[in-house]
Formats: sequence, structure tokens, C-alpha cells
Amino acid sequence: MHPLIITSVLLTGAHLASGHTRFTTLHVNGKSQGDGICIRQDSNPGTTTNYVPSITGPEMACGIGGDITVPDTCPVVAGDQISLEHRMWPDGSQPGAIDVSHKGNTAVYMKKVSSNADEVTGNGWFKIYWDGYDAATGLWRTDSMNANDGLVTTSIPSVLAAGEYLVRSEVLALQNVGEPQMYIGCAQVQVSGSGTATPSNTVAIPGYIDMSTPAMQVNIYESFTFEEDGPVKYGSGGSNSPSNSTAPVSSSESATPASSAEQATTAASAVAATKTSVAASTVSNTYGNDPSAAGSTGESWAGESASEDSLMDKNEDSDSDVDDGNSNDGEYANKYQWSSWGRWNNGRTRSRRSVAAMVKRQ
Repeated sequence: MHPLIITSVLLTGAHLASGHTRFTTLHVNGKSQGDGICIRQDSNPGTTTNYVPSITGPEMACGIGGDITVPDTCPVVAGDQISLEHRMWPDGSQPGAIDVSHKGNTAVYMKKVSSNADEVTGNGWFKIYWDGYDAATGLWRTDSMNANDGLVTTSIPSVLAAGEYLVRSEVLALQNVGEPQMYIGCAQVQVSGSGTATPSNTVAIPGYIDMSTPAMQVNIYESFTFEEDGPVKYGSGGSNSPSNSTAPVSSSESATPASSAEQATTAASAVAATKTSVAASTVSNTYGNDPSAAGSTGESWAGESASEDSLMDKNEDSDSDVDDGNSNDGEYANKYQWSSWGRWNNGRTRSRRSVAAMVKRQ
């Protein structure tokens, strides 16, 4: 990897707002590539964990600031397992991937580029992973993401042709009915291997979804049918049928179901038809059927205690910044340091569970 010359920005007198998230770290076969390494991002600490301002805007491709390349490209081999780590606090100084009130699905896309300087928007994106709501357990993928220290795990399709690619993380949050939030980030990778496949079921981003997409209109506090958004999943990475998982999941384990059978690599582009029908009595999640309860202090997500979760002041996140994108300025409080080019340093070693163990559990 190329050495990075970085300048830390000390935030003083900052307002702390919790709840949002960002893709901070890429893991390959259980090994971290380093915080911020290979990952494009918004270098503004006040907005870097924000959701994109519009689901039809250019930021949907790689997030805020995602059109700017970074010096490093991470090597992967077709068939490798990858884990995308998400955090509310990019430096990892406090626990949690996303606020427990934020309920929704996660997805991983890829796009082949001739160089990292290529345009990120437009056609060429294909989905390798999607997971949403598990009616058997009552858990959303954001719940199991929190329970697994922010990791979303899938695999690079083993048949994929070698070359440079972007790996795109997508987290959808539906806690504000009619105002879906998309958290997007991209990593630069160099894929090697003997594969020759080029996906045909690609979509343009932005453009693959809009506010008429059924998943964007779901009211999680009432009876709903949850339909997978975006194209049919390509290759062997991840699962395309979360509603088929019926085994109960303990509070300390992932709700991610087993991978479905590998789909044909020549599958035509289409909107996926995976649906999960949920009765109102099963939609209680953490807050019952009362959306006004979401965001109160003291709740806990699977695998963490209420006292740990109360470190996040959920009442300070009004989620009212959809238009200006800047109301969360100073998001990490005055003691956290931000390093440009995406490294987060707070002057101490973070204590985390073994990533390899977490990946195995998923």
C-alpha cells in the first residue's frame, strides 16, 4: 500500500449527533485492510456519516465525496470473502454500526472500471448481495449488522473477470416513513483470478430506484410487504431470499440467512421479486408499533447492553437534515480526530472482537 500523508482535524465545541453510519473498513478473508484504506469518502467530519441527499442524485453511486479517488486499491481474488464494516463513529471510539431505530436492508454492488478515475455514476453496477427483513425472527439486516460489529459479509463472485472494480455498500433505513435514508460508500479493489465472466444484469446508479419503488414506501410500524429493491443478485455472493430463513436467531448472533444457490451469470436485468409479508402484530421490533418511541434512550440492540447503547444520545438525531446535509456538523464530538483520505485516529488502540470470529459467525 502507498503511504498516506494525512492531516488530523481536531473538532472543538462540536455538537454530537448519533444514529448515522458509514462504510469505514474493508476486510478480506477476515483480515482488515486498515481503517479508510481503499475507501472513498467525504473528508468533512460533519457530514461523512450522513445519508445521501437524494435517492435519485449522483451521490447514490458512491456516497458523498465518492466521486473522488483515493491512493490505495485493495487486492482481492475472485471467490474471496469480503466484509464491509460500518460504524456510527468512524474512529470506532464508541460501539454501534447504526442507531437501533434505523431499520432496513443492506446490499453490496460492484462495478468494473478501466481505472479508478472512471465515472462512478451510470450503468455497469451489479448486485452481489442483498438481505432485508427476516419474518421468522422479526429482525432487519441492520439489526444483525449491529450484532456483528457492523460487518456485512459476502463473496466476490468466483467467475468474475480480473480487473479494477468498485465495491459499493448500501444501507437503507426506513424509520422515517416516506423519507427513506440511503447510506452509501465505495471501496476500490483489484480483482485477480482466472474468471472470465462479465455480468449482463447491470443497472445504472442513480436510476435503479426512485420513490415509487415499493421498498421506499414501506411503513415498518404497520403491516407491510417488503420487496427487494434493485436488480437480481449476480453470482454466488450473499443471499437473495432473506424471508426463507426460518431458524430462530439468538440476540448475540447474526440474522443473516444461508446463501441461496448460485444464480446463472447470464441472468437478465430485472427488479427482484423477493417479498416478505408482515402482519402488524409482528412489527414491534424494538419499539412496538409506535414510531414516536424510536430514538428514546436506553434501548439495546442484539448483543449489547442497554447501558452501552445509552452512550448514544438518540434524541439528538432529529433526522431533519435531508435537504441541507449539514445539520450534523461536528458529528464526532470534540475529542475525536478526523484524518483526511479516510483514516480515523483517536490516539489509542481500539479493542474489538476477532474479525475472523465475527465473519465465521455470520
